[in-house]
Amino acid sequence: MDGARQDAGAEVVEVAVPAGCALSFEWGRGAEIKTAALSSAAAAFGGGGATATATVSWGAPDEDCRKSLVSLSQLYTKLKRSLQPGMGRPSGKDIDRFVEECIRYARAHLDSSAPEQPGGHDDARTEVAALELMEVIFTTFHRRKGFFPYALVAWYTRHCRLFGGKPPGLLSNGDVKGTRSKGGNSDEEDREFWTRFLRLVALGLWTQARQLLCSHPAWETQDAEDAALTIVNNIMLRRPFMSGCSLLAGDSLSFEVEGLEALEAEHGRWLGVVEEALRNNLPAWRHQLPDVSLYLELFLELVSGKDHALRSCTDSWHQYVVASLLHRYPFFDADGLCGVVDASQIMMKGGAARWESETFLEEFMRCVGANEGTAALMAVLSPRAPLGPWCRVHLGTLLEALMGCRWEAVEDALGLSAAEHACLEFASGLCPSTVADRTAMVYLTECPVTGMRGAERVMDSAMVKIGDPDIPTAVSICDRLGLAWSRRNLCASLGIKQLCEGLYGSGLRWLLAGGNRRLVEWFMDGVAGEVQEVLREGAKHFDVALDPIPELLTLSPAFEAMAAAFPSLPPLAFLHRYAKFQAALSALSHALAGPQAPNTLGPQGPTTHGQQGPNTNGTQGPDMESLRAAAKSAILGMLEPGACPEDLRLAVLHRAVPLLEGDCGVFGGQDVWALLRAVPRGPEGPGGARLRRVLLGSVARMHADDMGVAAAR
Repeated sequence: MDGARQDAGAEVVEVAVPAGCALSFEWGRGAEIKTAALSSAAAAFGGGGATATATVSWGAPDEDCRKSLVSLSQLYTKLKRSLQPGMGRPSGKDIDRFVEECIRYARAHLDSSAPEQPGGHDDARTEVAALELMEVIFTTFHRRKGFFPYALVAWYTRHCRLFGGKPPGLLSNGDVKGTRSKGGNSDEEDREFWTRFLRLVALGLWTQARQLLCSHPAWETQDAEDAALTIVNNIMLRRPFMSGCSLLAGDSLSFEVEGLEALEAEHGRWLGVVEEALRNNLPAWRHQLPDVSLYLELFLELVSGKDHALRSCTDSWHQYVVASLLHRYPFFDADGLCGVVDASQIMMKGGAARWESETFLEEFMRCVGANEGTAALMAVLSPRAPLGPWCRVHLGTLLEALMGCRWEAVEDALGLSAAEHACLEFASGLCPSTVADRTAMVYLTECPVTGMRGAERVMDSAMVKIGDPDIPTAVSICDRLGLAWSRRNLCASLGIKQLCEGLYGSGLRWLLAGGNRRLVEWFMDGVAGEVQEVLREGAKHFDVALDPIPELLTLSPAFEAMAAAFPSLPPLAFLHRYAKFQAALSALSHALAGPQAPNTLGPQGPTTHGQQGPNTNGTQGPDMESLRAAAKSAILGMLEPGACPEDLRLAVLHRAVPLLEGDCGVFGGQDVWALLRAVPRGPEGPGGARLRRVLLGSVARMHADDMGVAAAR
């Protein structure tokens, strides 16, 4: 670039880099260091020419710097060799030595370099450094642990003077634990370094975003620049490489980068601009400008914090996918793999192009070959595969492609058992809280490879994580496949609380609107079964709370509508009756527990049981009378023949115990005898024995009261 500075005595060598290729960094020959840089993002987005050249050079280092550079080059060569496929991982000791040598070399180089020329900030050098940094971040961070630190430190070495000071003193692993190395910078110098560092990161990201958005006339220049700044702000606050820098720095980073914090207030507005542009223009762009539409889709995902979109910003998305697969599976045929990726690009855009799915599978099976077909296909289907984050965004479409293809090809390559295992392994990573994964559930359960047994295992895995919005999908799948076990699994996975809360949600509304009696019966039969199970447990242990259904079930308009629409369903009849029973008892309990509890005997002396004396304090009256009558009617109504299962009668009677022990005036003598006759005979446990004692005690107390009244008369 024209603005690149040439130090005195340094030979400048310009190196042209073909457009679209990754950057390569030269460590220098003899007395100088040269760096050639090109923004591959600019070339990919159409913002750059066929070739571009940028050269940065420094003055000749002294003898100490030469010695350090020799050692540094040797360590670099060793680390680079250890990162080749099949060579294992570099040792932590080698990385530590390299980092320490980088710091030593940087300080020696700074001491021997010529002073900066007057004029302040050098835009050309800054842009070169920013573009280099983007390549370091995007091409090295996701490879292997330990690769990113030394690449980043190497970048510091070349460009530290742009920050106005030496690199921070907290760069080695020992320093990260809290011990500052000798001769390190002050805290103030470190903060200044990282502030400039973050500003440079933001500059590189903003340049890419601006080039991308300005590549199409739908964006005005000012709007594109403002939207790019908003995107940069999101990336700066969310991206994983910032945490890596924080570890290297030894303390938390400051995000107070000039011009970024003020954009947070504008985030919603400019994100809306991006979404509106996509919504209005993408249908046409998909046919006219497929590359632009692809990158805009990726960029919107980048705004939302999607990792795979971040990786796609400096290089072609397809190149990244191919490189990832080849790195993990060196037995792949590169040419055939490119054909697979091209087919997947068309497939993943969705719409009318999904017919390419069969081409995708054929190309995939062709490029991997028969011998490696099992490992390759299972690698793609596995949630732990290297392409996991990349394909999960389009998971439903990908599975639709696989499930819609000629599965004979898969069976021929894998064998039926291996194909089934691959599908089930993939299903274990599904989460039905996303639309894509719910789509995947549908196709996995309908896949002819998995069969009925496989479909049950898929649904079992998914049910554990299912939520209320997913009930319609789950029930639809079970209905189509005729999986009768689903009604119990559905309820067991959701739990009684979620089911009751779900009565307000989309699940019940969908069932009610559909008018499908069988689905409603499945769903409500499961609810009733859960309620009865809780009641049975409560009957075994007298002190267990017997309110398994929250009040929202009693008051739910959707539940009332369901009961009215299907009055003859046995589960609904029981639940509706139980809901009224609970509502009546809860209302009376709340009234009796209020600050002005009623005097059940009245100031005029005892009255006949079941009747109230005069109202002298204003707390009793028609409301309390109606509450007592409703509670008595609810309890006695639940004990009528056929009103509830026989084994639940004891649980219902337990609800009457507090009213009997408190002598609340709810039951008369005949009512207590009716309750006593309703106690189940046979083994009754501690709860039944106590209930019988309470009822007999109440009868005796009533008899004594009646005798006292008769004697008084």
